[in-house]
Amino acid sequence: MKKYLYNSITVVSLFAIAPLIASAATYVNEKFIPFRGESHILEDTTSRYTLQYSAWNDAGKEVYASLNDTYEHETIFYNYDGNAYATTTLSNTKGTGWDTSFPDPYLDTQFADDPNEPNLAVGTFDPDLITTLQWYSSWVRLNSTASSQSFYKINGQKGYSLCELGAWCVENEQTAILMPFKSPFTAPESARNYRYEYDNNTDGQNYAASLSFGWWGTGVISSISDQDYFYQNIPNSRNVNFILKQSQFKNGEDYDVQIYDTNWNLVAASYSGTGVDEIFSAYLNAGNYFVRIYPYSGSNAILTYNFIAY
Repeated sequence: MKKYLYNSITVVSLFAIAPLIASAATYVNEKFIPFRGESHILEDTTSRYTLQYSAWNDAGKEVYASLNDTYEHETIFYNYDGNAYATTTLSNTKGTGWDTSFPDPYLDTQFADDPNEPNLAVGTFDPDLITTLQWYSSWVRLNSTASSQSFYKINGQKGYSLCELGAWCVENEQTAILMPFKSPFTAPESARNYRYEYDNNTDGQNYAASLSFGWWGTGVISSISDQDYFYQNIPNSRNVNFILKQSQFKNGEDYDVQIYDTNWNLVAASYSGTGVDEIFSAYLNAGNYFVRIYPYSGSNAILTYNFIAY
């Protein structure tokens, strides 16, 4: 593994073994969020911090056509029980309290945010200047609460700005959950990755988005005929736990998940009801598998599902 030193925050990164590769598929239902990302929420001798890496492909960048478009990358802590790992920044000063390689960046204000979900976000006023297939980093130093751990989630937010004088000019247009609140995943945690599935495809063998073990895979089911595929690696024979998080849907959406080996033999599946997360496990041999996520009923072109094998 390779260590990256970023403005006094040192992390162990998986980038050295997870290069950025764009799919050859034709993109439809294009989204605004990164197609790859890696999250680190840790503590060093100075403070707790969130360090986020993100990268866009052509499909994601093409969404940003207006000069007023903005993007924010959000680290959000679960505080419904009053035990959030962090609730605010240590400093609003760029270079000491936060920093980023985003073009024309800003630290988002927490004004009017939900106190149950304290949101620490770094944004860019010019996402149209993002270079595709390049890693961008952002970090924020956090306060230390009495809690030693809590659930967290990572969101991407597309917005628009009426000016570039500060974050108070920015309005939210759409938010996507890249990594959700979900047990057993809590901060502090290092090198949790995600992958966004852009393709509205029925050809899983050729266009499945690759997932490593322990990565979140996310996407949208935009119509009743849509289905998403991931190409999942299981590094060694083991009992594998699976989660398809869909309890965020409130309009009758019900997605199911099936796991196939590379000969397209069904080896595991879950078919829970509406508004219930699919949570199941299966013993699988080491190797690669296809994951099929498809609608039993309903669809939602805005809200993302989240899938993980761990």
